[in-house]
Amino acid sequence: MSSLAEITAKANAAAKKQGSVSYMLKGMFLPEGEHVPGPYVNKDEFPSALDAANEKIKILKESTNPSARSASESFLMLRDGGTDTQGEPGKTVMTGWLTHAAETLGSAAFIEGMKKLGDRIAHDFSALVVIGIGGSYTDIEGTITACTRGKPEIPVFYLGQHLSAEQYAAFFETAKALPGKLAVNIISKSGTTTEPAIAARIVIEGLTGMDKCGAIFATTDPQKGALHDMIGPRGFNPPEYITDAVKEKFSIGENIGGRFSSITPVGLFPFAVAGVDIEELLLGYHYGITGCEDIVAQNTACRFLAFQEGAVVGVYSYNVACFRGKILGFRQLWPESTGKDGKGLNIMEEFYTSDAHSNGQLIKSGVRNIMEIFHFIGDIGQDFEIPKSAFDKDNLNMVAGNMSLHAINNRFMSALFLDHIQSGVPAMAVRLPSLSAFHIGMHTAIEHYSAAVFGLLTGINPVNQPGVQGYKNIAFNLLGMKGAEGQKQAAAALGAFGF
Repeated sequence: MSSLAEITAKANAAAKKQGSVSYMLKGMFLPEGEHVPGPYVNKDEFPSALDAANEKIKILKESTNPSARSASESFLMLRDGGTDTQGEPGKTVMTGWLTHAAETLGSAAFIEGMKKLGDRIAHDFSALVVIGIGGSYTDIEGTITACTRGKPEIPVFYLGQHLSAEQYAAFFETAKALPGKLAVNIISKSGTTTEPAIAARIVIEGLTGMDKCGAIFATTDPQKGALHDMIGPRGFNPPEYITDAVKEKFSIGENIGGRFSSITPVGLFPFAVAGVDIEELLLGYHYGITGCEDIVAQNTACRFLAFQEGAVVGVYSYNVACFRGKILGFRQLWPESTGKDGKGLNIMEEFYTSDAHSNGQLIKSGVRNIMEIFHFIGDIGQDFEIPKSAFDKDNLNMVAGNMSLHAINNRFMSALFLDHIQSGVPAMAVRLPSLSAFHIGMHTAIEHYSAAVFGLLTGINPVNQPGVQGYKNIAFNLLGMKGAEGQKQAAAALGAFGF
């Protein structure tokens, strides 16, 4: 069992050796010498915003204390309640993600058992099917795709994040051609979330009918819920695969919401199967929480001030294709964390240079309600040289042999960065030294932390999710799941719009 001090020292040493994720913020501030219309940060207001951000960080850190978790009134805003701006007294404080990476790293038996579990699943089965939605899906696919460059140890399929039938049909066609059985991982805290529940039924029944259903694993609430209650009767989480140390922690933390849960077995299990180094990922995440508070405070203060000036959209720009999934994870994180009480930061994703020819026009010359966050990645592990040609009509011989494809790619995005700042778009640049698990973990932690601080700065609870039940209740009525009278009323209400 490693101590917190030992884990922190190891994370610090890894950051010193591998380098850290950095945020360059100068482009967020009002350009000197000229006034370009746009929601830039006022330098005079930055110090007070920075102080406020640091105060919110202090509140978040204090909320992880055991006494805060159990007290009836302490940190009410950070409890898992049902209103937009508060949590309910007595509910759990949902900031366990701040300490969970260190707590997990403290158990060498769990880490080793999870690695062996991942290796064995990859050896015994032809593919893994991950069933989940929202935060129990986006960052799983994003991390696996980024860290493995889209080439995991075995194919990983993702279902349950929507109700589109054609993807199920395509999945079963692919599964037919695979040589062996498939492992299935169902992720749901309650077990009753509609999309994953439907997916689990379809996938298990369909694979069983094809004689391709292998071991089934359920990542759910540690104590209660429909999926938890099915584990034993249905033979989920077979003991021949899960050691006692893994079994003890194989659940979704009760004090961690879905969008923060990729550092729990929600993500660690599929990561281990896919070949992602989970220990490095957790070390990076821990360093992002403990070693990057200044980065969190500064970049969040900038976002908050730009938001106050009218930048209600954050454009997350990137130029490495396998990084898209991570961007989609942040597109999940920020609106779900901050979109409450008439407030919130919406996220757009832009893949450069492709989108420079479409949305790039809007970003450069459209409504000035945008801030942009550019993501530059150093080492992507793969690259190409530009060949010289005797037919140099395209004028590329000047870079052939002097600059790689990835270097050119980053130069083009640098040009977009500068052009957009000069056109009225405040922008920051994020630099990841590589797509290693350590750097991906660090970057994820910084974004989790920043989204939480941003929410507190705007006066809302950033760790609950009160707004998504309304449409589900209407849908359940339309399906007749709440009785004939409810179905009749919902159908009549919908019919008023011509349905």
